[in-house]
Amino acid sequence: MKKKIEQEAANSIKYYAGVAAGIGAIPVPCSDAVLLSGLQIKMVKDIFEKFGIVASFVDYAAELIASRIATQVGKSVAGNLLKLIPGVGSAIGGAINASVASGVTYMFGCGTVKAAKIIVENGWQRNSRMIVSVLKQCL
Repeated sequence: MKKKIEQEAANSIKYYAGVAAGIGAIPVPCSDAVLLSGLQIKMVKDIFEKFGIVASFVDYAAELIASRIATQVGKSVAGNLLKLIPGVGSAIGGAINASVASGVTYMFGCGTVKAAKIIVENGWQRNSRMIVSVLKQCL
């Protein structure tokens, strides 16, 4: 059962990373930050739910994730600046942002699975303070 949950989580991470790449490739400058934040928060909730971590506490943890996503915006600045150049700049900027968005989302997913395993192994599924603490360590 444990392996099945981990495989489902791995499949979810791949799915969300693919969606993130599509969002990052949107040719409109700076249009991806809000969409990616929402997508990554949804991914964290989905992974935690697979591991049986209580949703009300996941909402609190999602706020932590949202604050960490701000660093992602800085990583995509170059791609967004290139998107300002019509034509080729939009294509190159979109490709850069797609790679960054996909990579960061994949990393968040892997860190979330690691955190979920620690939370479940220690019986902290309903302890919001420990959930946030473990997430900080894993992300």
